[in-house]
Amino acid sequence: SRSTCQDLPSRSCLRPRSMDSEQHWQQFKAADIPTKQTLHSSFTDAIRGTQAVKVDAEPCRVLDMGCGDGRIAVEMEEGEAHHGVQLQIFGVDCNKEAIEVANKRASDSPVKGGSRASFTVGQVSSLDITAQQAPFDVVLCQLVISVVGNTESRIGLLRACLRHLKPGGVLLLSTSGASEHVNDAYKELYNRDREATGEYRTYYSRDGDGNVLYETHHFEKEELHSLLSETGFGDLVTKEEEEASSRRPDQKAIFLYTVARKPWASKQSHIPFGGVDKRVV
Repeated sequence: SRSTCQDLPSRSCLRPRSMDSEQHWQQFKAADIPTKQTLHSSFTDAIRGTQAVKVDAEPCRVLDMGCGDGRIAVEMEEGEAHHGVQLQIFGVDCNKEAIEVANKRASDSPVKGGSRASFTVGQVSSLDITAQQAPFDVVLCQLVISVVGNTESRIGLLRACLRHLKPGGVLLLSTSGASEHVNDAYKELYNRDREATGEYRTYYSRDGDGNVLYETHHFEKEELHSLLSETGFGDLVTKEEEEASSRRPDQKAIFLYTVARKPWASKQSHIPFGGVDKRVV
């Protein structure tokens, strides 16, 4: 998950009276917000495929939901420029300090002609900037859904992603995956907090003193696909990877990388990700 906080199995766990995940992330120092270090190859392939089917010369518009300090976004813009893919990235995060760092990164970017990336403070699970921003070709959301809160908050996040995409637009969603079969420590966490959270594979992330900060959820692929389908996404393709845990680098964990599509406005033939099609979006 996105946190670096410790989980202390020896602590008894009482469900907190209130738990505001985004309030917790607002208090993080920008440099301490953990994130993926790179984009999964299926994500870069999808971005390049989206650019390939555009019929105009405009940059591929990307919304980065939970962008943190903007490092991934700015590096993505720079890296794709070398492949002839022009990106216009708009990042949103609830952490004000992280957004300030992100905008500084963009202003210092060596991209020819200057960076098109911009970042703003916002609540991702209820985001609605459709009045200020044109629809996006791509929405990127890395690990946020695992720590955004309960099922209602997860659905709110996915609806916000869907709302900001063009018809036929692509969602790139990374999540923490069910990991008990590769790491017994996760099985202990899942069982320890199951009664309190009311959901298996949802556990409490804690600070060094054992205080509960927020809920973390690890998804099975079928569970994630069901949630995406119920929200309105289709063409779901998920890659499952065994990697180092984002909070415990010496331990194994499962991560899911999903590419999904917002339905086209009209009923037309299926276009695979990366396939060449010249329809107007």
